[in-house]
Amino acid sequence: MSAHPNSSIRICLRIVSLFLGLILCTSCSKVNDPAPQNRSRTSAASSPQRKQIEERINQLIRKQLGNVTISPESRLMEDLKADELDVVELVMRVEEEFKIEISDDDVASLSRVNDWYDYVERHLKTLG
Repeated sequence: MSAHPNSSIRICLRIVSLFLGLILCTSCSKVNDPAPQNRSRTSAASSPQRKQIEERINQLIRKQLGNVTISPESRLMEDLKADELDVVELVMRVEEEFKIEISDDDVASLSRVNDWYDYVERHLKTLG
């Protein structure tokens, strides 16, 4: 059975929207964000749910980028060498994996791996 034509169009539009947003933001301060010491932490102690989120996101990143060395402070584009298309595909993988929706505006603020952990953790708490 083939996919509904409207869903294919919606997916294509989403990809184009995310891709254009990332291209426009690669030189803005949200993507080239401040040093780690200026960033806030969502939780000092890692809960079991947080650990699972971290492991699942790390798996998705490795699936997208290959066997890269990931730390919470790794920047997707600068340190892990992701390009804009990699980030768009990662957004779609994370949305599917965690059953959440990441807005185009929020994508620009997800430059470090820890930002992804925090974002997913916050959104799962609001759903649960």
